[in-house]
Amino acid sequence: MKIIYIQKKQFLAIVFLFLFINFSFAQCWSKVAVGAEHTVAIASNGSLWAWGLNNLGQLGNGTYASSNTPIQIGTSTDWTDIAAGGNFTVALRASGFTSGNKTLWTWGSNNSQQLGGGVLAYRNYPLQVGTNQKWVEITAGFEHVLAIQDSGDIFSQGNRTLWAWGSNQYYQLGFEGLPNVSVSTPFQVGTNVNWSKVSAGDEFSLARKTDGTLWSWGRNNFGQLGLNSISNDVPVRTQIGISTNWSTNIASGGNFALALLSNGTLFAWGQNNFGQLGIGSTTNQMQPTLVGTNFNSISAGGGHSLAISVSNNIMAFGYGFFGQLGSGNNNNLNVPMQLNFLGPYSKVAASNSHSVTIKSDGTLWAFGKNSNGQLGDGTTINKNIPTQIFCPNALEMNKQHREINFKIFPNPSSNGLFSIESQFAIKNINAFDILGQQIGIKQSNNSYQIDAFGGIYMLKITDVDGNSQIKKILIN
Repeated sequence: MKIIYIQKKQFLAIVFLFLFINFSFAQCWSKVAVGAEHTVAIASNGSLWAWGLNNLGQLGNGTYASSNTPIQIGTSTDWTDIAAGGNFTVALRASGFTSGNKTLWTWGSNNSQQLGGGVLAYRNYPLQVGTNQKWVEITAGFEHVLAIQDSGDIFSQGNRTLWAWGSNQYYQLGFEGLPNVSVSTPFQVGTNVNWSKVSAGDEFSLARKTDGTLWSWGRNNFGQLGLNSISNDVPVRTQIGISTNWSTNIASGGNFALALLSNGTLFAWGQNNFGQLGIGSTTNQMQPTLVGTNFNSISAGGGHSLAISVSNNIMAFGYGFFGQLGSGNNNNLNVPMQLNFLGPYSKVAASNSHSVTIKSDGTLWAFGKNSNGQLGDGTTINKNIPTQIFCPNALEMNKQHREINFKIFPNPSSNGLFSIESQFAIKNINAFDILGQQIGIKQSNNSYQIDAFGGIYMLKITDVDGNSQIKKILIN
């Protein structure tokens, strides 16, 4: 038994070192969006990254070559928000020195003029749309875009207008009285100035006003507008029910929608052939139908749904053929099921057939279809459990101002207690287990204690000048 124990420790050490090569800055992601078969994410330093299918330039890196690992888009570090459509991408960048100013950028497929630049050509790099710097919200459907501008100032705050462009085949742009033809530049929808959130589905639209009411328009062949009826299309922005208690958590999928009340109660409606509504059946619903309570956030894909519970764990339901539910198998689910991979999770994004999540510690995890590398794990193999996508080397590197060598003692440590010898003051220490999960660490004067039992752990130590080093510690 002693020999087996030693071999196990050696094996864990090898695993530890292997993971650590890629792990030194694994907590680097802040936002993520998913298209049909590509993924886009903003790193914690404001840089923009993309991976997956790139046949129409949807990755925005100036090529048409697909990638199964994250690649950086340009060198800017002022990206603030992203949205991915079918085969195109929309993003916002901070503008100038004025707080809150954001410009609009697009790239990728443009067959329905969804890039908003007034031209028909596809584009494989970001290009600014117009000169407006007041964009605050964006969402992308299959081939159309909705956005909100806030042109308020100190004299007129909260002047939040609704804008749309791209495909309008089913009146998903909401332009009353105008023909159902594509629109090539951002066009204001109506005159209301109290829009707070937008969500674009495949061929329909959903939006919330600041008064807590919910509105929909566009295609309605499966009841996805939630109006208790089925019709080919609805060109007029129409209120869903009479509730004034809808939260800003709204999500439009393939032909269905999800929305949360302000108290965390989840409702769903529209197509339900795979159980994507989570109501325990596969019957379509024409109006908001209760799913459950105690939810924090939601995302609707092509035929599956993801939600984060109040306990910050992931709940998944709907189509699971490619493993996009992360349940460990490829079965469909018609009720929300909590994944065994505990959080806390902070963000979820569901596409046609793959899913991406971000944990509260900034690590990114993906699962589902991976035929074009859209999971970003360096393979093209489907995954039916969450797989961590490590940060690119460019984000892992820390610029060192001088040579450093922190010393940990005692090592091995008893009960997780240790001290650090350093020539310069220490600013921060983070501790991780061999699977990359962050664990608690306590400080008392010049001593520290890891909140963990025996095993091998990693310490990321940073001094006051930003120099950092990874050290290994063994706890008996």
